[in-house]
Amino acid sequence: MARPGVPRVTKLLRAAPLLLLSACSLAPGPSLPEPVAEMPEDFSADLQPGMYEPLQWWTTFRDPVLDAVVDSVLASNFDLAAGVARVRQARARARIARADLFPSVGASGTVADTDTPTNAGIGAQIQALGLGGPGDSIAGFVFPDRIDLTTYSVSADFAWELDFWGRARNDARAAGSEYLASESDFHAARIGILAETITTYFDIVSLRRQTGLARETVEVLLERESLASTSYDRGLIDSWTLSQVRQDLRNTQAGLPQLETQLTSAEARLAVLL
Repeated sequence: MARPGVPRVTKLLRAAPLLLLSACSLAPGPSLPEPVAEMPEDFSADLQPGMYEPLQWWTTFRDPVLDAVVDSVLASNFDLAAGVARVRQARARARIARADLFPSVGASGTVADTDTPTNAGIGAQIQALGLGGPGDSIAGFVFPDRIDLTTYSVSADFAWELDFWGRARNDARAAGSEYLASESDFHAARIGILAETITTYFDIVSLRRQTGLARETVEVLLERESLASTSYDRGLIDSWTLSQVRQDLRNTQAGLPQLETQLTSAEARLAVLL
């Protein structure tokens, strides 16, 4: 006989997880802290002069020859010299354009020396007033035959163009941007030329070693081919062994001109950079 209370207990046990879930869902959420400050729309910082400092990273190879080659390229490369000239020209234009934002002051001076007869010019006016003439003496002062007069004049001017429409400011900004662009182009060209120089230098070093090893290998294979021929004539080795030695010699001799051509080409590239 089944107990009447068992089904009710079973139903309560089945409903317990649902009650737990509903209790979890009804719990209040965590309180979020208020933001300390609002984020600005943009960030800006003034560039400090002298931030770009080219590093002589090639000196880490500790190769005096490489250091001398790089110094020669930096001192005599035509592309770098042209880049320096463009940077200086753009800097001068930027300074001129910026100068239009400020007042301009100018000054000039003249010196005039006149030598006229006493009876002409000022002397004639004095004589017309009856104050004396050439050779006359008044109160111990004798009028000379000629009057030597030196006059000095100094003038100054001040000008300031009021930039109502922003023409001067825009010109200054454009010239400044052009200067920065030319400086960036120069630094990029400098890095590219340095990379090409150092890469070419190591290509030359590697090709010279490969060429030297190939020549030494040819000499060794020539001796080996001579010994193999003697051994073949005496019946000590078969024809297949002799042909292998000769094939190695031909392959090495065939690769030597290619290495020499690559070496000549690399040396020519370095000469152009210098």
